[in-house]
Amino acid sequence: MTRAARRPRWLIAAFGLALVLFIAFALHALWVVTHLDPSPGPVQAWMTPGYIVRTYDIPPEVMAQALGLEPGSARGKTLEEIAAARGVPLAALLASVQAVVPR
Repeated sequence: MTRAARRPRWLIAAFGLALVLFIAFALHALWVVTHLDPSPGPVQAWMTPGYIVRTYDIPPEVMAQALGLEPGSARGKTLEEIAAARGVPLAALLASVQAVVPR
């Protein structure tokens, strides 16, 4: 009797199952990576000016002008907080920022 014939069949079945699961997960990961949407989407109220500058590759001076502020004066504040501090409607501030974001 050969050595392979003496191996338990459950061990071979477990290895086969592990191989099938590995291939399934690898194919799923490949599908997810190839179907990612790289566009960041529209500007939202939770975003900070710094985040928008980095994400959309906008010069800080252009962002400050769209917000009506000095460059760096709104560091760490969200657009919602900036709108409340300036007393302007959030929708108007979002529209002015969205206007300078490349599409």
